Amino acid sequence: IIADSLSLLKSTEDGISRVVDIVKNMKTFSHPDAESIHSVDIHEVLDSTLLLLKSEVRNNVSIVKELSAEVFEVQCNRNELGQVFLNIIMNAVHALVDGADGVIQIRTENNEQTILIHIADNGCGIPADKIKLIFDPFYTSKAVGSGTGMGLAISQGIIEKHKGKISVSSVLGKGTKFTIQFPIA
Repeated sequence: IIADSLSLLKSTEDGISRVVDIVKNMKTFSHPDAESIHSVDIHEVLDSTLLLLKSEVRNNVSIVKELSAEVFEVQCNRNELGQVFLNIIMNAVHALVDGADGVIQIRTENNEQTILIHIADNGCGIPADKIKLIFDPFYTSKAVGSGTGMGLAISQGIIEKHKGKISVSSVLGKGTKFTIQFPIA
Protein backbone atom coordinates (compact mmCIF):
# COMPACT_ATOMS: atom_id res chain seq x y z
CA ILE A 1 0.00 0.00 0.00
CA ILE A 2 2.82 2.41 0.88
CA ALA A 3 4.62 1.78 -2.43
CA ASP A 4 1.39 2.33 -4.37
CA SER A 5 0.66 5.49 -2.37
CA LEU A 6 3.99 7.05 -3.33
CA SER A 7 3.37 6.28 -6.99
CA LEU A 8 -0.16 7.71 -6.80
CA LEU A 9 1.09 10.87 -5.08
CA LYS A 10 3.72 11.37 -7.79
CA SER A 11 1.07 10.92 -10.51
CA THR A 12 -1.21 13.38 -8.71
CA GLU A 13 1.60 15.93 -8.45
CA ASP A 14 2.36 15.55 -12.17
CA GLY A 15 -1.32 15.98 -13.01
CA ILE A 16 -1.63 19.12 -10.89
CA SER A 17 1.46 20.63 -12.56
CA ARG A 18 -0.06 19.90 -15.95
CA VAL A 19 -3.37 21.55 -14.98
CA VAL A 20 -1.49 24.63 -13.72
CA ASP A 21 0.35 24.90 -17.07
CA ILE A 22 -2.89 24.54 -19.04
CA VAL A 23 -4.62 27.23 -16.99
CA LYS A 24 -1.66 29.61 -17.41
CA ASN A 25 -1.71 29.06 -21.17
CA MET A 26 -5.46 29.58 -21.31
CA LYS A 27 -5.10 32.83 -19.38
CA THR A 28 -2.40 34.03 -21.79
CA PHE A 29 -4.54 32.99 -24.75
CA SER A 30 -7.68 34.77 -23.55
CA HIS A 31 -6.17 37.74 -21.67
CA PRO A 32 -2.71 38.62 -22.94
CA ASP A 33 -0.77 40.99 -20.74
CA ALA A 34 -1.08 44.69 -21.42
CA GLU A 35 2.63 45.36 -21.93
CA SER A 36 3.10 48.26 -24.26
CA ILE A 37 3.55 47.80 -27.95
CA HIS A 38 6.67 49.35 -29.38
CA SER A 39 9.24 48.95 -32.15
CA VAL A 40 10.86 45.52 -31.83
CA ASP A 41 13.85 44.07 -33.69
CA ILE A 42 12.65 40.68 -34.97
CA HIS A 43 16.22 39.46 -35.50
CA GLU A 44 17.13 40.20 -31.88
CA VAL A 45 14.02 38.38 -30.62
CA LEU A 46 14.86 35.35 -32.79
CA ASP A 47 18.45 35.33 -31.51
CA SER A 48 17.40 35.57 -27.86
CA THR A 49 14.78 32.84 -28.35
CA LEU A 50 17.40 30.53 -29.87
CA LEU A 51 19.72 31.27 -26.95
CA LEU A 52 16.93 30.37 -24.54
CA LEU A 53 16.32 27.09 -26.41
CA LYS A 54 19.99 26.13 -26.68
CA SER A 55 19.74 23.43 -24.02
CA GLU A 56 16.62 21.93 -25.66
CA VAL A 57 18.24 21.47 -29.07
CA ARG A 58 19.92 18.08 -29.48
CA ASN A 59 23.48 17.76 -30.80
CA ASN A 60 22.33 16.28 -34.10
CA VAL A 61 20.15 19.33 -34.86
CA SER A 62 21.50 22.23 -36.92
CA ILE A 63 19.88 25.63 -36.82
CA VAL A 64 20.49 27.58 -40.01
CA LYS A 65 19.73 31.30 -39.86
CA GLU A 66 19.37 33.50 -42.90
CA LEU A 67 18.24 36.80 -41.42
CA SER A 68 18.26 38.83 -44.60
CA ALA A 69 15.30 41.17 -44.11
CA GLU A 70 16.46 44.74 -44.64
CA VAL A 71 13.57 46.09 -42.60
CA PHE A 72 13.26 43.99 -39.45
CA GLU A 73 11.42 46.12 -36.91
CA VAL A 74 7.72 45.81 -36.26
CA GLN A 75 5.33 47.36 -33.76
CA CYS A 76 4.51 44.65 -31.25
CA ASN A 77 4.84 43.32 -27.74
CA ARG A 78 8.36 41.86 -27.50
CA ASN A 79 7.49 39.18 -24.93
CA GLU A 80 4.53 37.94 -26.95
CA LEU A 81 6.62 37.82 -30.13
CA GLY A 82 9.23 35.78 -28.24
CA GLN A 83 6.48 33.40 -27.12
CA VAL A 84 5.41 32.89 -30.75
CA PHE A 85 8.97 32.06 -31.84
CA LEU A 86 9.50 29.81 -28.81
CA ASN A 87 6.34 27.81 -29.52
CA ILE A 88 7.05 27.31 -33.22
CA ILE A 89 10.75 26.51 -32.85
CA MET A 90 10.08 24.09 -29.95
CA ASN A 91 7.49 22.30 -32.11
CA ALA A 92 10.10 22.06 -34.87
CA VAL A 93 12.59 20.55 -32.41
CA HIS A 94 9.99 18.01 -31.28
CA ALA A 95 9.14 17.12 -34.89
CA LEU A 96 12.70 16.05 -35.66
CA VAL A 97 13.31 12.32 -35.62
CA ASP A 98 15.63 11.08 -32.87
CA GLY A 99 18.97 9.91 -34.20
CA ALA A 100 18.58 11.56 -37.61
CA ASP A 101 20.32 14.78 -38.55
CA GLY A 102 17.73 17.49 -38.11
CA VAL A 103 17.73 20.95 -39.63
CA ILE A 104 15.69 23.94 -38.58
CA GLN A 105 15.94 26.84 -41.00
CA ILE A 106 14.97 30.34 -39.91
CA ARG A 107 14.80 32.94 -42.65
CA THR A 108 13.57 36.52 -42.78
CA GLU A 109 12.78 38.68 -45.78
CA ASN A 110 10.72 41.73 -46.52
CA ASN A 111 8.93 43.53 -49.29
CA GLU A 112 7.58 47.07 -49.21
CA GLN A 113 4.61 46.26 -46.95
CA THR A 114 5.53 43.20 -44.89
CA ILE A 115 8.26 41.28 -43.15
CA LEU A 116 8.17 37.50 -43.49
CA ILE A 117 9.64 35.05 -41.01
CA HIS A 118 9.96 31.47 -42.27
CA ILE A 119 10.65 28.66 -39.77
CA ALA A 120 11.09 25.29 -41.47
CA ASP A 121 12.21 21.85 -40.31
CA ASN A 122 12.99 18.54 -41.97
CA GLY A 123 11.02 16.59 -39.37
CA CYS A 124 8.12 14.20 -39.53
CA GLY A 125 5.65 16.62 -41.12
CA ILE A 126 1.97 17.05 -40.41
CA PRO A 127 -0.70 14.89 -42.08
CA ALA A 128 -2.87 16.90 -44.49
CA ASP A 129 -6.04 16.15 -42.53
CA LYS A 130 -4.46 17.51 -39.31
CA ILE A 131 -3.15 20.83 -40.69
CA LYS A 132 -6.53 22.51 -40.24
CA LEU A 133 -6.57 21.45 -36.55
CA ILE A 134 -3.14 22.62 -35.39
CA PHE A 135 -4.29 26.11 -34.38
CA ASP A 136 -7.29 24.79 -32.39
CA PRO A 137 -6.95 25.15 -28.61
CA PHE A 138 -6.08 21.84 -26.92
CA TYR A 139 -5.29 20.02 -30.16
CA THR A 140 -2.00 18.16 -29.83
CA SER A 141 -0.38 15.32 -31.71
CA LYS A 142 1.94 14.62 -28.79
CA ALA A 143 1.50 11.73 -26.39
CA VAL A 144 -0.77 12.21 -23.38
CA GLY A 145 1.12 14.21 -20.78
CA SER A 146 3.57 15.68 -23.29
CA GLY A 147 1.74 18.71 -24.64
CA THR A 148 -1.16 20.99 -23.81
CA GLY A 149 -2.17 21.81 -27.36
CA MET A 150 -2.11 25.54 -26.61
CA GLY A 151 1.19 26.69 -28.16
CA LEU A 152 0.03 27.25 -31.72
CA ALA A 153 -3.40 28.52 -30.66
CA ILE A 154 -1.72 31.14 -28.47
CA SER A 155 0.76 31.97 -31.22
CA GLN A 156 -1.99 32.52 -33.78
CA GLY A 157 -3.85 34.80 -31.36
CA ILE A 158 -0.73 36.88 -30.70
CA ILE A 159 0.08 37.19 -34.40
CA GLU A 160 -3.47 38.26 -35.28
CA LYS A 161 -3.50 40.75 -32.39
CA HIS A 162 -0.47 42.40 -34.01
CA LYS A 163 -2.21 42.49 -37.43
CA GLY A 164 -0.10 39.63 -38.73
CA LYS A 165 -0.82 36.34 -40.43
CA ILE A 166 0.51 32.81 -40.02
CA SER A 167 0.42 30.01 -42.54
CA VAL A 168 1.77 26.48 -42.62
CA SER A 169 2.74 24.00 -45.29
CA SER A 170 3.86 20.47 -44.62
CA VAL A 171 4.79 17.25 -46.37
CA LEU A 172 4.48 14.08 -44.33
CA GLY A 173 7.93 12.60 -43.73
CA LYS A 174 9.69 15.64 -45.23
CA GLY A 175 9.03 18.55 -42.87
CA THR A 176 6.97 21.60 -42.06
CA LYS A 177 7.29 25.30 -42.79
CA PHE A 178 5.57 28.10 -40.87
CA THR A 179 5.46 31.56 -42.41
CA ILE A 180 4.67 34.54 -40.22
CA GLN A 181 3.89 37.86 -41.83
CA PHE A 182 3.78 41.25 -40.09
CA PRO A 183 3.03 44.65 -41.60
CA ILE A 184 5.96 47.06 -41.67
CA ALA A 185 5.11 50.18 -39.67
